[in-house]
Amino acid sequence: MKNHILLAAALAAVLAAPGCVFLAGAAIGAGVVHVVGEDSTEVVLEQSYESVFDASKEELAAKGAVEASDADAGVVEGSVGPSSVTITVTRETDSSVRVTVKARKNGGISPDQETAEEISYGLLRRTG
Repeated sequence: MKNHILLAAALAAVLAAPGCVFLAGAAIGAGVVHVVGEDSTEVVLEQSYESVFDASKEELAAKGAVEASDADAGVVEGSVGPSSVTITVTRETDSSVRVTVKARKNGGISPDQETAEEISYGLLRRTG
């Protein structure tokens, strides 16, 4: 019994640690959303760079507005409600890309983790 309590406490400590936190119970497609900061999420997708970049623009447009995009730099910028959103798409391998979604509100002063997660999960649904 004591070992079960220690194991549960150790597991809780690992899950509460800052950094990459497993959010999705099951991956949709090849991606799993990870929290990588107080305002950012990250997901790696086994799809082409072009299709993920286009899906990122579509998802941001569906949730708010795209204000700028640069496929060569892999950056999509826009807004969702009062929050500014930056999506960065980076090639990992020939067949996978890393997407980082950063959201800030109150003129960039405050993190908006909820919006970053909403965009990331929407992107998973869109590319799944």
